[in-house]
Amino acid sequence: KKQEPAAKPPQHPAVARTTTSSITITSMTDQFTLSNVACIDTAKSPHPISTGIGFFDHMIDQLNSHAQIGVAVIVTKTNGESSSAMSPSFEFVNRYADEDQALIMGQVGAALGSQLKELVYKGEESNSRTSRFCCPLDEALVECVLTKSPSSNNEGKLTKFTLPPYGKYPANKGRSKIGTMKTQFVE
Repeated sequence: KKQEPAAKPPQHPAVARTTTSSITITSMTDQFTLSNVACIDTAKSPHPISTGIGFFDHMIDQLNSHAQIGVAVIVTKTNGESSSAMSPSFEFVNRYADEDQALIMGQVGAALGSQLKELVYKGEESNSRTSRFCCPLDEALVECVLTKSPSSNNEGKLTKFTLPPYGKYPANKGRSKIGTMKTQFVE
């Protein structure tokens, strides 16, 4: 009798297709590697969110929870110091210089946006869905509507997507920092 090869455990089909390769981010003070960026069609990602910017990690986790899309991202200093190797918590602690935070947030946002767009456009009619969430906060109104299937009426586009800390902060009004993150970096 021939032995059948052991069956491989099932893997979520979107995981491999939505993970980006590493991106190097160079600032005036340091160099960073952005890796393991993923948006998967599952309620929660099994992979970490670790940018080294506490409030930013928290906001990405909120996208994870409320849009029911698994999101993952890791930022590592090139000297080998990974923000994920540090205590994994959503305390609003920032591990990097102010200038580096602004650069990292821009690159992470662009990479996640690219992965989210890919996930939305690969939707199939049989697996289409719309995620909706609205949450009034002290400093913002969060509204998120994601349509995960191309159709004739919306042409597969995200119909509406706003999520703090992105937005307009009036000059000299409100908070200048959230935790230790300066709000001027997200204007």
